[in-house]
Amino acid sequence: NTLMQAIYPKGSRNPHGPIVGGCGFDLTPTNTVITPNNIVVFQYQVYFPPDFDFARGGKLPGIYGGGISCTGGTPALNCFSVRIMWRRNGFGEAYVYLPRSAQVPGFCTTPPVTVCNPIYGASIGRGSFQFLRNQWNTIRIMLKVNSSPGAQDGWLQVDWNEQHTVNMDNLAWRIMDNVTTSGVEFSTFYGGSSPPFDAPATTFTLFKS
Repeated sequence: NTLMQAIYPKGSRNPHGPIVGGCGFDLTPTNTVITPNNIVVFQYQVYFPPDFDFARGGKLPGIYGGGISCTGGTPALNCFSVRIMWRRNGFGEAYVYLPRSAQVPGFCTTPPVTVCNPIYGASIGRGSFQFLRNQWNTIRIMLKVNSSPGAQDGWLQVDWNEQHTVNMDNLAWRIMDNVTTSGVEFSTFYGGSSPPFDAPATTFTLFKS
């Protein structure tokens, strides 16, 4: 299999930090029309070396819809995204940008653990799985956008190593008719947006499909 390596230099964090680390690019399927009726599945494997320091957290690839701007605190008005995030000690979650005001009441308190940041994305299923070092971790993201703008009938599921770890229904991924799933947001870095999230040492991850 072909492997891709992402390198995180010591002191690096998100793409706007003073030291560049990780990598990021977007992939859009060609000759394929993705409609709101489609269930979109994105699966990959990620490897953390034995001495990988998870520190305070970092991002891993996921899916985006609409524009590619649903990161970094941008309001999710004409876009959405779901990426995977590791936290301290490798605990994982789904990290999403979606139109917050269009969600069902109580969205930010959905069990087991949902955490909403007033500026940045929302954590869904925080701590529902734990990444392992020195072996491959398989991530599968399954997503269905809502049937019409503002409808609360979309859903998200994330599997880790064939275990169902994150499940949420009644989601409104979009509030505009021209927004649907666009492709893969291959984005990985330490962070977070502040120095406490900096990579504590130069390290790497490996990816394969």
